[in-house]
Amino acid sequence: MVLRRAWMLTGRVGLGALLVLSGARTAAAQDPASPPPPFGLLYEADSSVPARPEVPRAFRGLFIPQSPLPTLTLPKAGHSTSFVLPDQIPSGAPATTPSLEKGPIAWRSLVRDSIVLLLAQHTVRLTFEDGTRESLAGPFFEEWFASAGTLCCWNDRDRKTTNYLWHPLLGSTTSFVFANNHPASQETPIGSNPRYWKAKGAQAVYSFIYEINFELGPLSEASIGNVGLQPGQMTYCDFVVTPGIGLLISIAEDAARLHIIDRVKRSHLYWGNTLTLLLNPTRSVANMMGGKRPWRGPAWSDPGRTR
Repeated sequence: MVLRRAWMLTGRVGLGALLVLSGARTAAAQDPASPPPPFGLLYEADSSVPARPEVPRAFRGLFIPQSPLPTLTLPKAGHSTSFVLPDQIPSGAPATTPSLEKGPIAWRSLVRDSIVLLLAQHTVRLTFEDGTRESLAGPFFEEWFASAGTLCCWNDRDRKTTNYLWHPLLGSTTSFVFANNHPASQETPIGSNPRYWKAKGAQAVYSFIYEINFELGPLSEASIGNVGLQPGQMTYCDFVVTPGIGLLISIAEDAARLHIIDRVKRSHLYWGNTLTLLLNPTRSVANMMGGKRPWRGPAWSDPGRTR
């Protein structure tokens, strides 16, 4: 009797789920712009064009102006911040568009995103690494300095996947954390132009600085977990491999963004966003560290994106 009731309940739940899915497919078929289930909840707010309510024909003249409003134009940098109408712009004045290429680094948000990433790393370490929590009981400064003082050699006896895959993925993530707060990196697309490589160089330098802090700083593997307390654990490998190979991974993700992801997004926004998670994993993580959507691209990739 119990099995029979359970079977009947399962059948009713299954029938209800089937009706819901059928209704979703019908709604998607009626509206070609709607995202395919089950991605509708994920990408519902990603569209940059807000929905406009339909107004009856008899009332359109009352609520919707027949002539478009004049477009407001921002003045050039250094002038008054008041709005200027098009008919007030002197004839022959060159049209200017705001550019981020020469802007300063957004240090405040850069430090914030880096701290969030650092706290996320240590949360994972304290949760999954053996011996990390136990090391917190000892004298903090004494064991920190002792761990950092054993830096030497190259081989730290870690797994090859740890040194040459996971650590470089971290290096690529920190590169994109910097790129998200560096206007030149946002504005310069991948290519052979020197501006792109100069921006990638700045990303590599920041990735190297972040790695030094993560290995030896006050909130590091040496201070939290005391990696290096046993000689041979703290080596030069991570300082070279993490930012070095990480830079190559970030370049590969830029290429994938330009040549694959953006082409898919032009024809299908939702599948393009999903593909971003697979082909731009470290950029997606860096976006989440800054409180952004993981599929968000740089300004050179999709200027009409929602932030």
